[in-house]
Amino acid sequence: DATNVCQPLISVITRIDYDHTDKLGSSLKEIAREKSGIIKPGKIVISSSQYVEAYKEIKKIDLYLNIAPDNNLLKLIKDNTYYIESLVKIESLNIGTNITKPPYSATGILEGIEIFIPLKDIINIPEEITRLEKKLLKVKKELDIVCRKLNNQDFLSKAPVEVIEKEEEKADELKDIKERLENHLKTLNSE
Repeated sequence: DATNVCQPLISVITRIDYDHTDKLGSSLKEIAREKSGIIKPGKIVISSSQYVEAYKEIKKIDLYLNIAPDNNLLKLIKDNTYYIESLVKIESLNIGTNITKPPYSATGILEGIEIFIPLKDIINIPEEITRLEKKLLKVKKELDIVCRKLNNQDFLSKAPVEVIEKEEEKADELKDIKERLENHLKTLNSE
C-alpha cells in the first residue's frame, strides 16, 4: 500500500464504512485496522467521520504559523512547506516563533499553532464588516429563540429528552458562532 512507501505530511483517516470491503476486509474491525496503517510516527493525523471535517482541518494549516520553538512540528512544517502551500493553495507560507500578526488578519488556533491569514488584499473590509454584522444579527435572533425555548418550563416538561438535548447542542453551537463572529468583527474594526 502506498502509505508504507511514501512519508506523508498529513494522514487523513476518513469515515470507516463498508465502501472498500473488496480491498480492506469484510467487517468494520478489519477495515479500521487497515485504515489505521496510514498513521506514521511523528506525522500529523486528522481523524474524521466526515470528509468535509477532515478537509476543514487541513485548511486550518494556512498562511502564517507561530509555533513554540521546542515543538517538533515547526521542523516538520518547514521541511514540507511546498506540500502545505500546494495543499491549501496559498502563495507563501511564513513559519516562525516571533511572527507579528499582520493588520486585518483572521486568526486561528490549532493545537499549539497560531495561524494568521492576511485579509487586506483578499476581501473588501467594509463589505465584510457589513456581511458579518448581518450574520451576527441573524445568529443572535436564532440564539434568542433557542434560549427562550430552553427557558420555557412548558417546553421542558413536554419535550422528549432527545429534543431538549438537540436544542442545547444548537444553543452551544450558536454561542460559538456568535463568539467567532464577534471576534472577527472586533479584528476587522480595530485595525
